[in-house]
Amino acid sequence: MKDLMLTLGTLVITMAHAMAAPSMLSQVQAEMRARQYDKAVVLAGQAVAANDDGADQACFLKATALFHGKKFPEAVAAAEQLLAGFPHSDWRHKAVFLKAQALIEQKKFAAAAAIFAAESARILAPVRKHALVGEILRFAGKLATKPDPNVPDAPQADFQKAYNLYTKALAMELPREFRDDIVFRKARAIQQAGNAAQAIQDFQAYLTEYDPVWTGPAGSGTARLPMQNPPPAGKHVAMARFRLAEAFHQSSNAAAARMELEDLLKMISAPNLTLTTLTAELATAEGKKLPAEIRWLKVQTYFTQAPIVARNSNIAVPNQAAQ
Repeated sequence: MKDLMLTLGTLVITMAHAMAAPSMLSQVQAEMRARQYDKAVVLAGQAVAANDDGADQACFLKATALFHGKKFPEAVAAAEQLLAGFPHSDWRHKAVFLKAQALIEQKKFAAAAAIFAAESARILAPVRKHALVGEILRFAGKLATKPDPNVPDAPQADFQKAYNLYTKALAMELPREFRDDIVFRKARAIQQAGNAAQAIQDFQAYLTEYDPVWTGPAGSGTARLPMQNPPPAGKHVAMARFRLAEAFHQSSNAAAARMELEDLLKMISAPNLTLTTLTAELATAEGKKLPAEIRWLKVQTYFTQAPIVARNSNIAVPNQAAQ
């Protein structure tokens, strides 16, 4: 009887310790919150090997910890481990996108693009639409970023592919305020790709949608009737007008460029109601430089005949972009 009581007592104590001890998954989560990524990787690996409760989530956290630790090839491998070992896990879709992000960080854009293409059909459902748009925009932003000259073997920007991705994002039904940045970035990408003619069309499309006082190209004679209750102006109205003038200049239409620049300079210099729609934009670092940029580009339109790159514009000359 005494031995039985001792055995029962030991069992109770063991069960109490087991109930009090945190689960392996909770330990992994704690290390993630503390940003102790190396420790989280070790603990997550143990949880997966033991097939502990929540092993699939532990596997995802392992991949995430490796990603944050900048161990991108290992993060890809961990994501693939989850997809192979837990094909029905609720974490598998997050693992797919984590894998894509890790591939992007390794400059493996083609592999990442293939993942986005494969996932797009599933995510095109309305409830998934914004998640897909966010991923597309992040990828497009990477493609439209010029390489850091201090980073060896950094991939060149691909503005045409970025333009295609922005076009794809805009094909979805998105709120007007959410489209604002995308429409502008799309026009800017094709301009940086060296296609001035398409940039002219796209910047005019932006202004038609987001500039309440836009009446068409300067001197075109295609003025439209003013709207009675126009929607709010976009966040890039002044810059879109400047880039439009720049695109005219790049297409060797100096006269049209000068007219746009003169109109824009009057708009941002006159203390009228138009200025109130541009206040926030002109208060930015880029906006504060805009008057000087307008005047400098206007000078260039008088002294250059061929398409050039405007100062600080980071725009490729068309024949260079094709190389």
